[in-house]
Amino acid sequence: MTRLGYAVGTVLGHDADAINEQPIVMIGRDTRQSGPSLQQALTRGLTATGAIVWDLGILPTPGVAFFDPGTSGYRWRGYFGIAQSS
Repeated sequence: MTRLGYAVGTVLGHDADAINEQPIVMIGRDTRQSGPSLQQALTRGLTATGAIVWDLGILPTPGVAFFDPGTSGYRWRGYFGIAQSS
């Protein structure tokens, strides 16, 4: 998961460099026992690339969408969302 975070952060960083900003990644999770360790590993990889990580904590998937302006039918410049579920 750390490698995935690093890869995503690297890709986002290239796009962010074009507009001179750091990428912001929001992470929300459910109540499964694996959640905290997966979140920590993903956060480690993302922050290693300079990304800013917002920990949204435990909330349902629609809760993450509430915080993401890109999921409400329009896109703000530099924002997009990725939903990962298992």
